Amino acid sequence: MQKIYHQDHLLGMIVREEEFLTGYNFVSPQDWLLQIGFNNYQGGFNCQPHEHLQRPANVMAEASKNVIEVLHVLKGRCLLQLYWQDKPVEAVELKTGDSAVLVAGGHGIKMLEPTKIFEVKQGPYVSRDLDKRCFNE
Repeated sequence: MQKIYHQDHLLGMIVREEEFLTGYNFVSPQDWLLQIGFNNYQGGFNCQPHEHLQRPANVMAEASKNVIEVLHVLKGRCLLQLYWQDKPVEAVELKTGDSAVLVAGGHGIKMLEPTKIFEVKQGPYVSRDLDKRCFNE
């Protein structure tokens, strides 16, 4: 897994499909609002049926720190540019099967070919005007 920093700020983590270790592998610290795991199981493995218990949490206080976003490239290739305070920090090419966990700062994505991306981020999402601040490249 590649961790991308600006000074001591973690901007993102890149997980390549070929890096998925066998079993249950979480990359997020236990205190993150969004828990992110990349699991790789052999045929015949059974994940025991379960449900997650409700626990009190101050979601708004946690969400105000950073909005964590996960991108998974289902098909294609794209160039992910990470930013800190509107300045480019690092560009990373993602291909089919790769994932990015975006933790802080900004990002932009340029499609290098037709690309399908599965995206997960914290909600609720109200509107582009209220939930995003766009800036020039």
